[in-house]
Amino acid sequence: MVANINDVQRLRDTVQALGAELPQSLGKTAELASAIASRSEVSRAPNLEGLLSDPDLTAAEIEGFISDVGTASAREYHSSRPREIAVHTLVQQFTEDLRGAGGDALMDTLRPKFEEAAGAFAEAGRLDGGASAESILASGGPEQIEAWRALPQAQAKADSIRGLVRLMVVHFGVVRTTEYTEDHAQAAFFSASSAQLIQAGHAFGGTHHGLRGGVWAKVPMRVLNTVTEARAIMADAESGPLEPARKPTERELESLPHR
Repeated sequence: MVANINDVQRLRDTVQALGAELPQSLGKTAELASAIASRSEVSRAPNLEGLLSDPDLTAAEIEGFISDVGTASAREYHSSRPREIAVHTLVQQFTEDLRGAGGDALMDTLRPKFEEAAGAFAEAGRLDGGASAESILASGGPEQIEAWRALPQAQAKADSIRGLVRLMVVHFGVVRTTEYTEDHAQAAFFSASSAQLIQAGHAFGGTHHGLRGGVWAKVPMRVLNTVTEARAIMADAESGPLEPARKPTERELESLPHR
């Protein structure tokens, strides 16, 4: 699937909803693409002077944009076609950056938020002693109850980060696989080894209704990898003996570690 301006804006909005911002290179490209794309669909696109008057854009950015799409003068803006080409070019630039240094920086930015959610799961696991939810809420100590009640918020944060990873994998192709599923490509971001990737990929493809913590009750929350690290984990998995990329049975899901 080829990314478009809607995917760029959705990714930006998801990052902001997590209380973070895109790294500078990604943010500037997204800002410029959005500014160009937001202009009215009319037969005569804005001229160069009009673009330069936009307070959100600098002359250098506009000049670079004109160079990138191969337009030579303001006269070429009397067609909407250069505008479409410009947005497409900027989305491609955003995609390439997301697949490289920009994507690595984004994961580095989000790692503390993931670790905060992982910490809540670890604390609940440390305190519950294997007790059921009913037992903890009925007779657990204050710390146990507080840790257990913190899980939904931690799950929501981890789910949002996984949703961002899914967008990056499905729409921007930051990690690709010819042997496994998109669930496994997402799992590469949350795995410290190829063995963990296969396990987590199966869990991501399953259902987890009624589980406190959702899929994170099945997937150990140990790492949030960069794009480069996730690709290396996937490459390692694909270079070894392949396991079938199928959905796991309920028995297999039950055998995965609980946190």
